[in-house]
Amino acid sequence: MYQKCQTSLPTVAVLLGATGSGKTRLISELDPNLYEIISCDSRQCYKELETGTAAPDLKLRKKIPHHLVGIFPPSERITAAQFSDLARKSIFRILKKNKRPVLVGGSGFYYSALQNGMFPVPDSPHIRKELEKMSHVQILALLQKEDPASLIQPERSNVPKPIHPQIHPNDKYRVFRAMEIILSCGRRWSEIWEEQKKNPPSKIFHFSGFCLSLSEDRYHQQLRERAEEMIHQGIIDEAGSVYEKYGDCPGLQSIGYRDAIEIYLGKKSIHGFGERLFQSHRFLGKKQRLRFRKEKSLLPVEPDSFFSHFHKMEKRAF
Repeated sequence: MYQKCQTSLPTVAVLLGATGSGKTRLISELDPNLYEIISCDSRQCYKELETGTAAPDLKLRKKIPHHLVGIFPPSERITAAQFSDLARKSIFRILKKNKRPVLVGGSGFYYSALQNGMFPVPDSPHIRKELEKMSHVQILALLQKEDPASLIQPERSNVPKPIHPQIHPNDKYRVFRAMEIILSCGRRWSEIWEEQKKNPPSKIFHFSGFCLSLSEDRYHQQLRERAEEMIHQGIIDEAGSVYEKYGDCPGLQSIGYRDAIEIYLGKKSIHGFGERLFQSHRFLGKKQRLRFRKEKSLLPVEPDSFFSHFHKMEKRAF
């Protein structure tokens, strides 16, 4: 891991970690004269949703520059391809200032898209509008018919696992996006990923870094504290305000907001909201941690030992 990098490509340091694992606290200690942060998060890119997405606060963003945080209205649907394009541009801007980019976040899908490139998909507003008229259940049924290999299926020992990352049926965004790609391109999402994996595009950056690894007890305690803090900071009012302004928009698909809106509208009691919020984040964190363990470019480290590992990598990579 710490051998001298044998590539002439610019190095991008990486710190990924499950939701609530402590990434923000760690990056707050980086030297702003040397580093700038690029958010690798599918939700912190939205404006007006800072509490529910646990976005870095304004004080930290003034201390050390952050890219791709709070740049889109909640009404806009963001794709991994858009993220990749913006992230690459941010990396080049940081390098041009003779500073070091650090990619920080919890979206393994976005990280994979940035590393491996994305299949170019034509913009098809009419197809998107037609899909938006359908329920998630209807779109899921259509995807199951057109491209069953794209979805996580019940475990079957006699069926080989695909090399592409599969979509969880409850993942509304990616189910929608996979179907949008199929209808726009006339090609299956799973086939495109298989081709990208076998014939990856030319690399323009070298990614090297870490994923945070915590004990279950410590991680769950942090998630409980985060859930209570979100409620204290006003996630219910935040969700209600955005809902009144934009309606049932893409930004409100983030964890906790659906529940918060129902409480805001008086359809559900606040009783038990903290526990539900904790359980939702715990479920997401479990999926994220499993995915990060498969990332060969990332070394699992505990938060307390992060900087000792980071400085060793830094001496050899930059």
